[in-house]
Amino acid sequence: MTKINPTLISRIHRSPLIAFTIGFLFSSNILAQTIHGIVLDKTTKEALPFVHIGILNENRGVISDDQGLFEMDVSHLSTDKNIVFSMIGYHAISMSIREIQGNNLRIELEPRGYLLNEVVVKPAEVAGITKLGRHKLTKTTTGQSGVKKFGFGGEWGIRIKYKGQKYQIEDVNFHTRFNTVDSVLYRINIYTFEGDLPAGTILSHPVYVKSYAKDKWISKNVLSEQLIVQEDIIVAFELVQIWYNSKGENHLFYSMGQGYDAGKSYSRPSSQAPWEIDERGPIALYITARLLQ
Repeated sequence: MTKINPTLISRIHRSPLIAFTIGFLFSSNILAQTIHGIVLDKTTKEALPFVHIGILNENRGVISDDQGLFEMDVSHLSTDKNIVFSMIGYHAISMSIREIQGNNLRIELEPRGYLLNEVVVKPAEVAGITKLGRHKLTKTTTGQSGVKKFGFGGEWGIRIKYKGQKYQIEDVNFHTRFNTVDSVLYRINIYTFEGDLPAGTILSHPVYVKSYAKDKWISKNVLSEQLIVQEDIIVAFELVQIWYNSKGENHLFYSMGQGYDAGKSYSRPSSQAPWEIDERGPIALYITARLLQ
């Protein structure tokens, strides 16, 4: 706690300027420890669920819930720090903590306009189908118990190396070894590279898949997304919401995997946090690819 010199207090009564200055300094330090609000589509005014919210390149982030509501701890952060709000299909916005102090905040994200190339893959154009990634299970398992209802924007995936032949992604698959929760909603994310780190996404809108208790391989068909690949990509999954099993503890563990090469593991613990390479083990994850002529 800051100690105030008694002599200074007596001077404050005689000097309005000093009183104003001290008051300003104190008020600038008395800031909310959390911020609360809702994220909306700027055009439709509908709530946006599972928006990434966090301090860029720091492990201080959350996601909005299924009603678009969010709460974020900003204690011990400089008010000059920027909070980024981002979601696939929308323009990201960045605002300083000073700008958004308070409760009942209303954040509106503007939809992106996409000009998508129509791609029709005819049967004759498919030269073959293959699995790319870590599709062979190992005996190694990792996970946690008592997981939170909503995720924090953390992601986990692997690098899929381009082998010189263009392909279309048919589905994305990853494996849970031990799952006792009622159900889980995941978001699939697919990124290109900038240097050795994930950059922009090749998706035009969020892609979700739901799993249930005792599910092993979780699979999401993405043929309708028309994802044609001719470069290295990162395929990752993100836990966004859990529905608990009321009859016991809730455990969620994933399998490690091996596959066609030793592609690196990529992960980050929360929204906007920096990506970490090989910090987490190589998750059992692969894509089914339609090789194109």
